[in-house]
Amino acid sequence: TLSKRAIELETSSRVVQHATSILDLDELLSDVTFLIQTMFNYYCVSIWLADEKMNGLVLRSVQSSHEISSFQPGFNLSLDEPKSIIVTAYRERRSYLANDVASDSQYLAQSDLPDTRAEFAAPLQIGSRVFGVLDIQSEYVNAFDKDSQSVLQMLANQIAIAIHNARLY
Repeated sequence: TLSKRAIELETSSRVVQHATSILDLDELLSDVTFLIQTMFNYYCVSIWLADEKMNGLVLRSVQSSHEISSFQPGFNLSLDEPKSIIVTAYRERRSYLANDVASDSQYLAQSDLPDTRAEFAAPLQIGSRVFGVLDIQSEYVNAFDKDSQSVLQMLANQIAIAIHNARLY
């Protein structure tokens, strides 16, 4: 538990460092998804940003421990999608946890990610403004305990601030 907390603190510190030192949005998102995926060893970490013109969320960065081919940056997810954990987290402006995707009605399976067993999606939000969603998928059922959820939500908040700053720049 102690080593897990140390990794969480180190990752949080690195995300803050990236958020304050990288102003290129694509580079920032790529670095952050890589950092979260490798530090926590999650199956897949992605960042989706809102695109109001397309009425959807656009995949801007994705890192996975497995090869993925069609699930690449630029992939669009409609906000009208009736079944999506990512869209639900965005629309409801709150984190969404599916500790067992096989029994979750909002889970939208992706053929490139067949081993997903749990998913956590957190809105990238400052106040009432939501920029997008941080989505984390795991190969293990019940992969996200309360502490993990808190850390991931904190990281999502830091990413939202970094996105805001990069856009201001």
